[in-house]
This record gives sequence, structure tokens and C-alpha cells, in this order.
Amino acid sequence: MSLDRTVRSSQLFGVPPPLEAEALSSWLTRLTLSQGVELREVAQHLGIHLRRDPDRFLHGDALSHVRRLCGLPDSALAIADRAMQSLDLMRPWGDHYMARSGNSKARFRFCVICLSEMRTPFFPIQWRFIAWRRCPEHDCLLEDACPHCGKPVLLPACIQQSTAGRAGYATLDRCLSCSHRLTSAVPCHLEANGTRIVNAWEDEQLANGRALLAALMNRSFRIEGRHMTYRLTSLRELDRQRAFPLRLDWLSPESLRKRQRSNGQIAVAALRELPSS
Repeated sequence: MSLDRTVRSSQLFGVPPPLEAEALSSWLTRLTLSQGVELREVAQHLGIHLRRDPDRFLHGDALSHVRRLCGLPDSALAIADRAMQSLDLMRPWGDHYMARSGNSKARFRFCVICLSEMRTPFFPIQWRFIAWRRCPEHDCLLEDACPHCGKPVLLPACIQQSTAGRAGYATLDRCLSCSHRLTSAVPCHLEANGTRIVNAWEDEQLANGRALLAALMNRSFRIEGRHMTYRLTSLRELDRQRAFPLRLDWLSPESLRKRQRSNGQIAVAALRELPSS
């Protein structure tokens, strides 16, 4: 099946509306599924170069063109658009804020609980950012990869050509590499039985990751433990001061789960050493 070549310059039909804060690469994946064609054909129709990160480079006038071809309002994908335009103001600084795979594909983390609660599963733009490691709603770490096969979430993708699609699954809460549910992972909560699993410095870094996104959205922000408001132009200096968690493997869910198991074993051992009454 292919797009009708006689309507190459006209509006597409059956376009799924972008969801709040959805990343363009997530929406492009859902759009491709709705049209029943390959990703490259949709990208060609919309003038999108798949060798470039669409989340990073498709904004402003280029995004307006996509909106027109898809019959979308100007407010569609506005949050992602705002964040990317802020990054443009900082160029060449800031591209390293976004997670990518080894071959430079857009990489996402995900909150198990958020993804399981979505009526239409999608990936918001904040899940692309390395510093956004904690879900503020559920106080858990974002997962790095599929809990079954260990493959990361890379978008945009052609669901119908994936392992999940061939198995009959057509939603983004499935791993496209192995077809299992991404939401089957046990959430990695940062607190257990009233005790914080992370230390004060780690908590501060996690909070600052959220501040980085606030900087891109609002162009002003505050840093944990500092009594002043910063502007977007301050990001570069704060980055040099290592105010943000920008190492992809820092405080991974697996490392925190090991810590939780270790703490549990220590607690059990301590209980065993208590004198019996």
C-alpha cells in the first residue's frame, strides 16, 4: 500500500492528533501506522529527512509545513516545538542533552506507570532528555530499556514492520524489538517504607534534571539549593559546573534495584541479630 502520488502535495486524512507534550518522533510513528504505509514514505511526503533527528530539527517553519499537510492546528506539538527552539538559541551547545543510540537514533526512556495509564500510549518529549530521569508524578526512575530483551526504545519506527507489529500489536506500550509489554517492568520507586533510597545529592541531581526542562520550556528556571532564578543563557555555565545529570548510565534503574536488594538484605540481617525476647 502507498500514498496516492496524485495527492503528494495535499493534506493527509485519518491523521491521529498529537497528544499533550508528545515528541514528534512518537507521533510520526503513530501517523505512519494510521496511513498503513512505510515510515520512509510518510517522511518523504512530509519533507522529513530521517537521517536527521526529527525531534531535534523539525520545528518552527518546518513543523508548520507538517501541520498544514496533516490538517493540524498551530498548537499541535507546541511543547516539543518550544523546547527545540530553545535549544536552537543555544547552538552549538545543548544537543548533548538529548538521548541517542550508538547510531544516533532518537532514544527514549519511559515511566512504567505513566505508560500503563495512557489510553493511547505515546512518548512525551521530556523522556528524550538525559537529565529527565525521575517521573515527578510517580517518584520513580524512568526505565532505560525493555525489561524483557534489554533493547532501548528508538523512534520513529514503522510499527507494522516490527516484531511487535508482525505479532499483531499496534501500540507503543509494546517493545518493537520483542513484542513484550514495556509496562511489565516493576516501577523503580525512590522511596520504600518511608525511607529514601537515593541520597541527598542524588535527589538534588534528579530535581535539577527537571529544572533543565523548565529552562527550555520557560527560558527561566531555579536550581535545587540555590536561591535565585536563572535564565536560559545560564544553562551552559551550570552545565560546566555539572549541575545536571547528563551521563546516560548514571543512576540507572538496575543499579538502584541492586541497591534496594542490598539494603533489604542488610535490614534482614540486622533483624536476625536482634536478641530474642
